[in-house]
Amino acid sequence: KLVLKGVRGGTPPPARMAPPMPMSPSLSLQGICIEICDPAVPVALDAAEALAKHLKTAPVAELAATFDFSLAPIFSRLGEPDIPVSLLESLLSALTPLLDRVDICLIADARARRVFPLVMERLLALLERKDVLVAEDVAVAILCCAETALRRWYPVCDRGVELVRLQLGFLTHMAVQLIDRGHRDLRVRCALILAAVADVEDN
Repeated sequence: KLVLKGVRGGTPPPARMAPPMPMSPSLSLQGICIEICDPAVPVALDAAEALAKHLKTAPVAELAATFDFSLAPIFSRLGEPDIPVSLLESLLSALTPLLDRVDICLIADARARRVFPLVMERLLALLERKDVLVAEDVAVAILCCAETALRRWYPVCDRGVELVRLQLGFLTHMAVQLIDRGHRDLRVRCALILAAVADVEDN
């Protein structure tokens, strides 16, 4: 949208800022991220909730400088085939504000281009799990995170890559399949996904 606005209105898009130097996370953030990977579910659950709280309030510059450090344990655990639904929901509550609040202009171009396909790989795999779809609140959380990734990170990824096109198509397919199921929140979230797909494709 920024690019289109710049072209039509004659106003050049804002200059992209240089990415900040990687910052060593605080000891508390290090501990949280380590504990998320703990095999003991209660420990990992508490850590995921603590990380979600941190990511909702941390300064934007800090989010950018510690982006990979925060994303890595979430990405790793979301890939586990037997992850408990309770932990899954907490991880999603951390991932969504991370994707939503960080200033993409402060992330290196090469890294920013890879975020959408990496995140969607995990989210789409979760949407194929029957136990996840039964827990409709978790399905809503997945779609909420997917919408955030779509609106914020899809515009900066390599949209011509076949994998990205397949992911976008599969996300659309899942939203269409789920829109007639479940409670109102799930149907509304599916409709928002379809609207987001239409918006990014139109732009």
